[in-house]
Amino acid sequence: MKRKGALLAALLLLISPLAGCWDRAEIEDQSYVVMIGLDRDPPSSYVVTALVAIVQELGGGNVQSPVVQDRPLLAAQTLTARARTMGEALQILNGGMTRRLDLRHLRAIVVGEGLGRAGLEPLVMELLRSPLARTSGIFLQSTGSAHDILGALRPVAETNPARMAEGITLQSKQMHLASPVLLHHFLNRMAGGGADSYTPMVAINQTVASGADLPEPKGSSTALPGELPRAGGNPIEVVGTGVYRSDRLVGVLNVDETQMLLALRGKMGKTPLTLPDPLKPDLAVTMRLHQENFPKYKATYQQGRPHVTVHMLFEGEVLAVPSQVDYAEPKAREKLEQAGAAYASETATKMLAKLRNWQADPVGFGQLYRGRFASWQAWDAFDWPSHVKDLEVKVTAELRVRRYGLVLGRTRTNGGR
Repeated sequence: MKRKGALLAALLLLISPLAGCWDRAEIEDQSYVVMIGLDRDPPSSYVVTALVAIVQELGGGNVQSPVVQDRPLLAAQTLTARARTMGEALQILNGGMTRRLDLRHLRAIVVGEGLGRAGLEPLVMELLRSPLARTSGIFLQSTGSAHDILGALRPVAETNPARMAEGITLQSKQMHLASPVLLHHFLNRMAGGGADSYTPMVAINQTVASGADLPEPKGSSTALPGELPRAGGNPIEVVGTGVYRSDRLVGVLNVDETQMLLALRGKMGKTPLTLPDPLKPDLAVTMRLHQENFPKYKATYQQGRPHVTVHMLFEGEVLAVPSQVDYAEPKAREKLEQAGAAYASETATKMLAKLRNWQADPVGFGQLYRGRFASWQAWDAFDWPSHVKDLEVKVTAELRVRRYGLVLGRTRTNGGR
């Protein structure tokens, strides 16, 4: 009995140090980094820009957000350092802080174009090794400098920097101007061997930044980052998709090509699509496409080359018909379905030709062949990236117009009398 009591006392003594909050982090001692920008500074260093939330303004304290042109600015401040690693840059930035910089609320990582083309693996791995960094933050590739992107942020109707970053993800997903990707998803594709990575692109719209007049209309379908025809509001826009081969940026897709990339992966969901009116080519028709089914793939080898056929099925909802053609009428509806299907298949085919030239496979066609190998070693020895340049893909699409917005068909009026 005495032995049991002594053992219990020893256990209590051993356990007691574990009950203390030795690693506690008081909120009052932290400064939270919500976005971080990473730029390459040749030959061997980086420029790291941190967007730090001003917690007093977010918490309803007495400090008020600065106002420019009757509009409150983002409740955050940018800090920049030049260093050999991102960790060293954060250490340098802490030298001028009264609170410790903390990455546990990191919402977005913006990578500069120079760094993206040089290779991202070292910095991605550093982020993943960090016990304080979030791997669920959205990953963004910028045109030009990430430092400039963070410095130009002027979001409309939002002062909370954390909500701003989440709103970027939500808007990109809903409007399909870009393709949201999280950091750990980027890494999985970079290391998986059966698909290449891709990221949404972020850029400064110079028309908005300069306060110039609204440019001539050219739509959003072929827009690249920084080219949306708009004026006013936030000069920063998330548009298009950056495509990588391994960890290096090799090309950029526009809006419609981004939509077809998502459609080929079965992740397009519902998206607006504007195309020429098949019966009035000088005008346009806007539909909302629904991708309710995953594309059907068939992967074979033909004359020693990988060959894939893809069939995509869409349902369409007619939203805007400036020509006033009655597309509820069967023959006209058939014309619209054929035009929409041809537009989707042609856009996808042109996009795949770009990917073949870049020798990149963001769609993930390699996954169709990976299961044919008995082991990872055999698949690795096959070296799928070396076969991407020989990949032939035939795309067909089918569109069925099911709905006409909130009406059954064309709304008939009295002709304006």
